[in-house]
This record gives sequence, structure tokens and C-alpha cells, in this order.
Amino acid sequence: MKFKSYEEFKDDYEDYHYIDKVSNRYYPQKPLNEKQLQSYYLQYAKKWGKENLKLNSNSVNKSKDMLLYEKILERDKKCRLLSVLTISERTIWNDHQNGLGSILDGAHVFGKGAYPWMRYELKNIVLVNRFSHSCLDLNKSPIDGHSISVDEKIKWWQRIIGKEEWNCLEELAKSRGGVKYYSS
Repeated sequence: MKFKSYEEFKDDYEDYHYIDKVSNRYYPQKPLNEKQLQSYYLQYAKKWGKENLKLNSNSVNKSKDMLLYEKILERDKKCRLLSVLTISERTIWNDHQNGLGSILDGAHVFGKGAYPWMRYELKNIVLVNRFSHSCLDLNKSPIDGHSISVDEKIKWWQRIIGKEEWNCLEELAKSRGGVKYYSS
């Protein structure tokens, strides 16, 4: 069984009057409004995620966020950071990730707090494991959790997304008067 997008989930409800709960179906006795349907979809995504992708509920809490997360998941498929680590870095990461390495988050390169106009910019969001995402947000190394400078943090993002992509995003960040880099 494949993971359903919100639109597929909603279509099933509208066409067949059931809510997919991964392992079974639920037939609500009363009609659901959009907010209730989104809530059921979030439950579905969480349950699916626990068995397969470990979706981040914070990344899919609104309809627009859900659709965006699905696009990122489809595009990246796995943690972008882990794909650029060396074998020795991966070993260090394994020793520090505390079970959070299998949970995938949509991580904003330029934080949505400091750069709200970039919140829904697809290129500004990449799939990153929860441990590394949290570390980067707190100016810590995404492989061992030790404090790093803003310059080191920038180098990590450049490594994860590529320097060319970084330069494009930095220009977009500057275009609306954003700070030099990063207060998320």
C-alpha cells in the first residue's frame, strides 16, 4: 500500500465515505468538515510515518504545509544530509543521533521565522533527519551536536544543498531585506 496524498485521502472520503487508518477503514457516522478531515489525515500520516517514514507532525499541520511536505518527500525521498556524509562522519552521526535519525523533517535552510516569505519556497526546504535538523536550528554540528559557528552552519547547508543552490536562496533571502544569515 502506498502513502496517500491529502488529495487522495480527501477523494476517498468524498467518494466512499471512509477514512483510511493505514491498517483499517473508519466510516464516520456524521459528515466531516475540512478541519476534521485534515486532523484525520494528520493521524493517518503519523501512523504511516511510524511504520515507514516517521513523518513530522509539525511539517504537516495545515493543508498547504501537507501538500508542500508531500512534494519535498517525493523529491528528496531520504535525508539529504546523510547522503553527503563520509563513512567516518556517518559513524560519528550513528553514535550521536539518539534514535532520531529515522524521523524525517522538512528543514528550512533559511528559517521561516526570520524569512517568512521563504516559508513555502520549495528550494528552501529539504528532507533532513530530526537529530540533524534540530542541531542545525541550534547552531550545532549535525553529526555530533557540538556547537558550531554561523560560518560552519552555512558550510553545512552549502554541503547539503550545494553552493549554487545556496547562492540562489541567499539572493532570495536578501531580496526582501532579510538579515545577513540566520536567526531561526
